[in-house]
Amino acid sequence: MKNLSKIIFGCLLMMSMTLSVQAFTVNVKSDVKLKKVFINERSGLGRSYLQAGENSIDLEHYPNSVSLMIHKGRGDVLLSRVWVNGPNAIVNISINQDLDFNIENPDTNQNDLDQISSEIVTWGLFPYQFQEGRPIEPILALEAKSIIENQTVYTSREVLANYVELAKAHDVSFWATDIINAYLRKPSEYFYSDAQLHLVEAKNGEEEFVKIKPDGTKYWLVAVSGSWCGPCLKGIPDMRKAYDELNEEVKFVSLWNDTDLDTFLNNHKDKKEAIVWTNLWDEYGLVANSMKVQAYPSYMLFDPSGKEIGRWEKLPGDLSKYLPN
Repeated sequence: MKNLSKIIFGCLLMMSMTLSVQAFTVNVKSDVKLKKVFINERSGLGRSYLQAGENSIDLEHYPNSVSLMIHKGRGDVLLSRVWVNGPNAIVNISINQDLDFNIENPDTNQNDLDQISSEIVTWGLFPYQFQEGRPIEPILALEAKSIIENQTVYTSREVLANYVELAKAHDVSFWATDIINAYLRKPSEYFYSDAQLHLVEAKNGEEEFVKIKPDGTKYWLVAVSGSWCGPCLKGIPDMRKAYDELNEEVKFVSLWNDTDLDTFLNNHKDKKEAIVWTNLWDEYGLVANSMKVQAYPSYMLFDPSGKEIGRWEKLPGDLSKYLPN
């Protein structure tokens, strides 16, 4: 079968590995244009479409299972997961005309990742059975991706806690262990729950959890944003205008999906100075996921009982028409 293309992934790490999040670059070389084929780290965020010639793509985390995907119709289809282990990692990949995927030089971690992915697709199995002596990083990466991407976390808290203990025993600490630890501290059902009669629970600038509960008197407007999101920042003046007009009838909350506290507090600080309402940090986006947010920004209006009555990607110009006369 004639090869459509060969892609050479060259991973050049920009910084040495520490316990904090680092960055690396994936250099992609292709003989032909791969229409609608892209790389991302997690669903819906940071996608980079591959073009003919050479591509240099900045990604956020390592070690990681990076996804190579193709956009078809209204959805995205996973072609393969690629393990990027660390400094100077090089992964050679080929795709034929049927989009069959082959990794030419897989290491042990890639083989484990393939097996985990296969069992998840075939059987829907979480968790994957860890065996002593095998790399734990791919397991942690996929468990963390499940927490980030899915509305339901299939693995029990006890098993996730066991994974964390195994990671400690093997001196493994990276972005996935951070996410799992964050989930274990506050699982998503506590963030956004009609049954518990509160809307969201997230951290303030002092890393204290703040619970937003309906009080039966005021409406709530929750703006789900990220400091990395241009439209979110551009929407702050509209939020301020709505606040100045409606703050006696509506309580306002901004919820920022940022990877760390410093980003939440200091990135685009000049723009965020207009925020005089409740401003919270959504660590790893767990609150946004529990609210089934699909786009950034998202503006969500709740009635005084906590029932959602509207959701928009751009704040309506006349928000008052959704309130009682």
